[in-house]
Amino acid sequence: MTFRVLKFKPASRVDPTQTVRPVINRDTAFFFEGTANRELRIQKCNACGVLRHPPGPVCPSCHAMDRGHVVASGRGVIHSFPVHHAPYVPGKTLPLPLALVELEEGVRMVGAVRGPGVEIGAPVQVVFDRIDDDLTLASWTTSEDSVAEVGRRLVTKPAPASDLPVSSLPITPTLIVSTALATRDFRDVHHDRDLAVQRGSKDIFLNILTTTGLVQKYVVDWARQQGSPDARVTACTLRLGAPAYPGDTLELTGTIVSRSETEVVVDVVGAVSPGAHATSRVTVSL
Repeated sequence: MTFRVLKFKPASRVDPTQTVRPVINRDTAFFFEGTANRELRIQKCNACGVLRHPPGPVCPSCHAMDRGHVVASGRGVIHSFPVHHAPYVPGKTLPLPLALVELEEGVRMVGAVRGPGVEIGAPVQVVFDRIDDDLTLASWTTSEDSVAEVGRRLVTKPAPASDLPVSSLPITPTLIVSTALATRDFRDVHHDRDLAVQRGSKDIFLNILTTTGLVQKYVVDWARQQGSPDARVTACTLRLGAPAYPGDTLELTGTIVSRSETEVVVDVVGAVSPGAHATSRVTVSL
């Protein structure tokens, strides 16, 4: 016989909106309201203070039904993990690592994990994946840093000690909108609060171009005050952390890494109330 076998090959593009949706009820609604606002919430018994996850109606410790929640730091380590290869999972790319993460607060939480070095004991940081207007999921990303370093750079507000004078800048809606326009960043999350909320943010927020400009200006202004009127930035690496929302204050601190007659390298941290908004290394020619 001569015959032909036809095999179906699905499209390579993955549509995240086809993700299997979790059941949201009175016990879990607070958790997904938190993820929509980029908060990782853990259920708390208001009677005895015990934290628990997954959430439920009754405290397993004291059997009280008085429920509340706390906002977790978002840091943890991988307690165990499998890698899912088959069958296909709607809205996901395979292979899919799934981790049981032990949070700093002591509870464990399951979620997808991405990034290099997925192994038991690896530090992870929560990230929020917006699926659509009604659903944002919490997942995890690995980090080569220690858990303490991840916390220092992304969550915990840095210590005020600084080689450079501390600079504080109030974050106003006018600052966010005008600097977004000045940098030709017309995305609605920087000027339309309602649309920003629909996209998973709690408000409009400072864009990365503005943050980069503020960090560079902070170092150059300092260098010029030190007697180098022609100081200019020759290199800048920057990583964003916590969003900078209206009503907050951006506090810039700088630590000198190295200095010569022709060049200075400064590590800059820009902090807002939830934690480090930006960590950066700036090289300035003197």
